[in-house]
Amino acid sequence: MKTVVVIDDNTAVRTLLEDCMKMEGHQSVAFPDGMDIEAIRTAKPDLIILDLVLPGKTGLEVLREIRSDGTLKNVPVMVISASLNLRSMERGEGVELLEKPFDLADLFAKVSLLLQSSQTPGNGA
Repeated sequence: MKTVVVIDDNTAVRTLLEDCMKMEGHQSVAFPDGMDIEAIRTAKPDLIILDLVLPGKTGLEVLREIRSDGTLKNVPVMVISASLNLRSMERGEGVELLEKPFDLADLFAKVSLLLQSSQTPGNGA
């Protein structure tokens, strides 16, 4: 079982993503923002699904923190957003983009791809 951390301030989207991860047999841990990097680290994620528009810090700020964190830096991240900024965002290694509204088949395919390529020592490794 892989652990997927979902960070999205929209309760409906967060719940949908959690339910989708559970349907695929994964454990999910959800946060309404990325303010507590320690809690994210404690979840030992195999994948992080991160919204760009968050209260407190932007998703890009959270992504920078993840990439500079010794424990989380190699965890694959799927960035999701309805923001036009997503189109111009560069995909770094281990970063996948998914535009809202998203197709569930695309979500499942990208999650599967990222989890297969994951080399993180989370719960599923």
